[in-house]
Amino acid sequence: MSNKRGSRLAPEERRTQILGVAADHFARYGVIGTSMSAVAKAAGVARALVYHYFPGKKDLLRAVLESEADQLLADTDIDPSLSPRDNAEAALRAYLTRFHSASGGLRELYATGDPAGINTIVERSRATHIERILALTRAEDTPATRRGLHAWLVFVTAIGQDIADADPAEQDGAIDLCLSVLATVLGRDLGAPGAGS
Repeated sequence: MSNKRGSRLAPEERRTQILGVAADHFARYGVIGTSMSAVAKAAGVARALVYHYFPGKKDLLRAVLESEADQLLADTDIDPSLSPRDNAEAALRAYLTRFHSASGGLRELYATGDPAGINTIVERSRATHIERILALTRAEDTPATRRGLHAWLVFVTAIGQDIADADPAEQDGAIDLCLSVLATVLGRDLGAPGAGS
């Protein structure tokens, strides 16, 4: 992460810069190994400025996780020119890529505990994904379908954790498995690859 020591940034740019540095530190050193002082030093700012934007480490961690969740939602957004199957495959690839890049301590956060209210962030993201899948596939919106899609998203998270560092062939197999399970959950074929919408 380039540090913009001595440069003047607008408040939102400075906040974004600090978030980027913090994300790198959480990924490398985990929650326990990351300090507000180390983030400030790496960002080239006074520790008081980090505290100005984020009152404590838990607030900083929550902001990093929210930023990552928002980026994942952007990376997995629906492309209206693609078929439901191609959209699901593209979203799965984007998810696995992001999960792979969230190495070290940050990746572990997704598997354990609830620091900084991560469960709230994850559930908000899952709710958005469920709405997208329902809209994309035009599946019947029932409580049972929503429960099935929620379970499928938990399954995808487990797959992501399991194959985070796998080779591309293994990731392709995992994506095919996830697509097959999604079709089963929805009770419908997602269509052939490249079929368009």
